[in-house]
Amino acid sequence: MCALTAATIASAACSSGSAPSAARPGQTVSGRVGVFGGPLNPKTGHMAASNVPAAATGVRAVDGEHRVTRTVTDANGRFSLILTPGVYSVSASCGVAVRVVVGSARVSPVDLRCDVP
Repeated sequence: MCALTAATIASAACSSGSAPSAARPGQTVSGRVGVFGGPLNPKTGHMAASNVPAAATGVRAVDGEHRVTRTVTDANGRFSLILTPGVYSVSASCGVAVRVVVGSARVSPVDLRCDVP
């Protein structure tokens, strides 16, 4: 399971598919991917990973026309995508997507969560 945290980070993003119209300005959607889970520590009773940064993890945003924008998290699990207005399905390579609406207002912070057994 994955979840996403928005934070303003400068990161290169690439896109595949049709290029968005130049007339529609882009908005930065930023976040963080954290890893949760793993074996329990018998001394503390806590999971081995509790919001550990997911470094070098792929993140993608897919719009309603199936255009894909991709990037990779930095060493702190942070990412940034520039997206034109619309509705997107944003996910980390761990699988679960979240719905993000990009419009004229600032996009709220988003966290992606990757659960490991």
